[in-house]
Amino acid sequence: VPQCSVNLKQYVEAGGYIPKSVITKKIPESLSIIRDLAQAYQRDDEIDSAVMKNLQAKIKDKVLQDFSLEDIEAIEKGKEFQLECGESTKITKIASPFDKVEVKLVQVEGDKCQRVTATTVIDASAEECASFSININSRLFEKTARDIGITNFTVKEINNNTFYFFCITDYGIQGVSQKETRSKVTWMKEWDGSIVVDFADTEDLLDEFPVTSGCDLAS
Repeated sequence: VPQCSVNLKQYVEAGGYIPKSVITKKIPESLSIIRDLAQAYQRDDEIDSAVMKNLQAKIKDKVLQDFSLEDIEAIEKGKEFQLECGESTKITKIASPFDKVEVKLVQVEGDKCQRVTATTVIDASAEECASFSININSRLFEKTARDIGITNFTVKEINNNTFYFFCITDYGIQGVSQKETRSKVTWMKEWDGSIVVDFADTEDLLDEFPVTSGCDLAS
């Protein structure tokens, strides 16, 4: 999708004294051509689609993928987590808020926290599903993040297969502080065609992106 930067500079002569309050209100309105131009050529869906197709092609072609030892270790931990959930004998099915999505609570011996699994069938390829879940920098996510309580988020790419995702969530419950999650996300396509996407807690980049004041760290 072609893009360009537009910079409008305008000289204003009002012809006499005008209060500052009026100027600060009316000047932005006189520059509305920039807003109208942006709206006229708004292509969020087209740009997101192009990014998704690029991601899908990258995920599909395993020959071109190059993983570091750290990437492989992260994926192995993710697969171990999945295996432990499947082998647990303490599984409780709970009511799902979503149609055709099966939700279960899983208790694994030695865990301090409860695990949750969600399962459904999606009318899309594995590459399409994976690209949707890792395309967090999409314009659609930016517009809808607040709908699920996310008030701020940061994405920092490490390589083609791994990135950091830090976000702050406000649950809208009085007395409950905002929660900050700090994840390192790694994806890998297996030779059998399955795709593993691992979201793991991380303490990386605390100097560059410190925990936000007033937030509790969550997982």
